[in-house]
Amino acid sequence: MPLNKIKLNIAGSSYTINSMDPEEQVLAIAKTLDQDMRAVLGQSPSASVTAAAVLCAMTYLDKLDKSSKGADNMRLQIKQYLEEANKA
Repeated sequence: MPLNKIKLNIAGSSYTINSMDPEEQVLAIAKTLDQDMRAVLGQSPSASVTAAAVLCAMTYLDKLDKSSKGADNMRLQIKQYLEEANKA
């Protein structure tokens, strides 16, 4: 699969990245990050772009962790339901 060279603008800085993901997907992610970082910067005018990026990363990782734990819990419940159904 070929690499896509994609130009991004996040919080006023331009980046060019190479990705195997579809350009539309990468642009959508960059747009979300840009909006989230601008929201942090708007709420805390003294915050740096780096601080905004760290806060966004912490938020995203927290959501990922909670989603992963939720998915693990659902898999466990399904496994238990299937075991109970097999016994019945």
